[in-house]
Amino acid sequence: MRESILLTKGFWLGSAYAVRKEAISLETFEMVLAQQPPPKLTYLEGHRWRDTLDNVLAPFIVASNANFKVGFVNEVLFKHREHGNNSWNSTLRLGMVLCNVESWQLIHATRYHLIAHFLRDRKIETRYTNFQEEMELLRLQLTNQKLKAIGKFIFILPFLFKEKRIARTFARLLAITFLGPESFIRWRIQRNSK
Repeated sequence: MRESILLTKGFWLGSAYAVRKEAISLETFEMVLAQQPPPKLTYLEGHRWRDTLDNVLAPFIVASNANFKVGFVNEVLFKHREHGNNSWNSTLRLGMVLCNVESWQLIHATRYHLIAHFLRDRKIETRYTNFQEEMELLRLQLTNQKLKAIGKFIFILPFLFKEKRIARTFARLLAITFLGPESFIRWRIQRNSK
């Protein structure tokens, strides 16, 4: 579970954590966060930086407490309601999707920065570098930079093969190239709403 949190691999943690107070050094957390650029560090327009802390808190806690036990409570403790303001599908405009992509680039960079403050690990560094490259590919696609997107796709092929995301990423590359970014977004939203 520790590796899954550090590498953001295998499952989504969500936004609800139960953490012992001594597991979080707020001074260190705030100091390391202050070294990262805060603008647009949210995945939905109009949200604040603190609205995305759930995306960076768990990796910080795990990295800064190497000897602490990490566990999972496999029972429903509260219910979450998805609505138009907290769903990826609510981002109907290209500008909003691009804002999300840029936000996720910054979130991944912040996660890595928080982890690297405590752990230097080539595997973790490679994983977050690949996240950045994959988000950059999506940004290039959505901004209609077709040749750069194809070059980026070729560059990250080894990562996509390893992660078994080659088919999906290639299909998205083709779809955005031929449909255009806005038509692709409309098609994806319609497909996901069924």
